[in-house]
Amino acid sequence: MTISRRLPPLVILAALGVLPVTSAEAATWYRDKDGDGVGVSTDTVEAAAQPIGYAPIDGDCNDNDATRFPGNDEACDGKDNDCDDLIDTADVLDLQPWYIDGDGDGAGRPEADPFRGCEGPPGRVANDDDCDDADETRAPSRPEQCNGVDDDCNGLVDDEPAYPFEYYADNDGDGWGSRTSGTVLACDPPDGFVDNAEDCDDSSALFHPFAFEACTPPLADTNCDGNVGDGDRDLDGFRACEDCNDNLSTTYPGAPDTWYDGEIEDCDRESDFDRDGDGYDTTAYGGRDCADNDASRHPGAIDIPGNGIDEDCNGTDATVTTVDTDTGSDTDTDTEGLEGGCGEEGCAQAPASVAWLSVLVLLGLRRRQR
Repeated sequence: MTISRRLPPLVILAALGVLPVTSAEAATWYRDKDGDGVGVSTDTVEAAAQPIGYAPIDGDCNDNDATRFPGNDEACDGKDNDCDDLIDTADVLDLQPWYIDGDGDGAGRPEADPFRGCEGPPGRVANDDDCDDADETRAPSRPEQCNGVDDDCNGLVDDEPAYPFEYYADNDGDGWGSRTSGTVLACDPPDGFVDNAEDCDDSSALFHPFAFEACTPPLADTNCDGNVGDGDRDLDGFRACEDCNDNLSTTYPGAPDTWYDGEIEDCDRESDFDRDGDGYDTTAYGGRDCADNDASRHPGAIDIPGNGIDEDCNGTDATVTTVDTDTGSDTDTDTEGLEGGCGEEGCAQAPASVAWLSVLVLLGLRRRQR
């Protein structure tokens, strides 16, 4: 390539692609060790092109942390993310909502406008999964119990209980089951199952404890005590066909009976653990009756709210719920069991007469069903 000597030197250099950089074209670049796009003013270079490890702007408050630089979004992490000398302030995007946990079970109640912040105040938690914030025994973390209540807040009652009862198939429908006929674990007996396994012949309704046993041929052990006929194995004065258990001399018709010893000495009852005769064994011996001296108290009974008595044996007295008319999130957990706070305007509450009328109607329907 031939270049005329008459051309200016800069033109010649430009043609050759080796034009020197002038001071007017150079820029200041700031050291950016963490690669967040913002450097520090204490370490700079002058260059036309951006050097590796340098940024075009300075102002980084921590050049060893890529999550901290001017213009970054503030986060709940205990750092000054946007370099404004403030930590975890209200300008954090998507602040964590915190919900009131009135019963202290670790689950909060739903709120339309919960408190938001990086940390929750005392009495608030980071979830709104509680189905009853006035009852600490009901929360997603609680095991389901056989009590007619949704303990684990999954919307189902007595499903997959932690401690189910064992029931036995009653193929002949005589009210007595047999372990060999089949068993199931559940809160309540399914159709065709009962809570005992004392039938000696589950193919015939004529055979079961306390069944009539003939003293004349053909002899058969219909009462399932292992003995038949005129013999008196236990020498209690009653023949095997008359005795409900001819293996125990303390058990015979009319014998003195002791509750809860596991033996029905007088031969006249189906359970030794159901003293009040309401069909439920006492909780003291593995049953579900919370008051075996009161036939009106058992699982499934109508629970009158606010009377201080747990009629249905679910562990608590039924509560009267009031309507919260304010926009706050207070809860009244006084001894009356009223749920829902009242603001300055007061609470809208159904008249007491309406609540009691409903209870009386339910009681009336129950009596008619009997």
